[in-house]
Amino acid sequence: GCVWLGVVGRNDTRDMDLRKRLDQAQRERELKEVVKIQHQQRITVDWHAKCELAEHTHIRRRRETIMKQEVEQASNELRIARRAKLKDLLTKEMIEYKEELKTMGIVVIPNDYQH
Repeated sequence: GCVWLGVVGRNDTRDMDLRKRLDQAQRERELKEVVKIQHQQRITVDWHAKCELAEHTHIRRRRETIMKQEVEQASNELRIARRAKLKDLLTKEMIEYKEELKTMGIVVIPNDYQH
C-alpha cells in the first residue's frame, strides 16, 4: 500500500503543479488584458486631450482674428474721425484767414474761380 500512496502522492503533486501553472497562466492572461485595456484607455485619453488642445487653439486663433479685425476697424474709424476734424479745423482757419485779409482790404480769389 505504501507504494500506491507514493504514486498517488506524486500524481497529487503533479496535479498541484499543473493547477498552479494553469492559475498562473490565467493570471498572466488577465494581466495582459488589463494592460491592453489600460493602453487603449491611455490612447483614448491622449486623443481627447489632443482634440481639446486643437479646439482651444482654434478658439484662440479665432479670437485673435476677431480682435485684429476690431482693432483695424477702430483704427479706420479713428482715421476717418481725425480727417473730418482736421478738415473742419482747416476750413475754420481758412475762413478766419480770409476774414483777416478782408479787414486788411485784401480779397482772396479761389483757384477754381471762373469768370
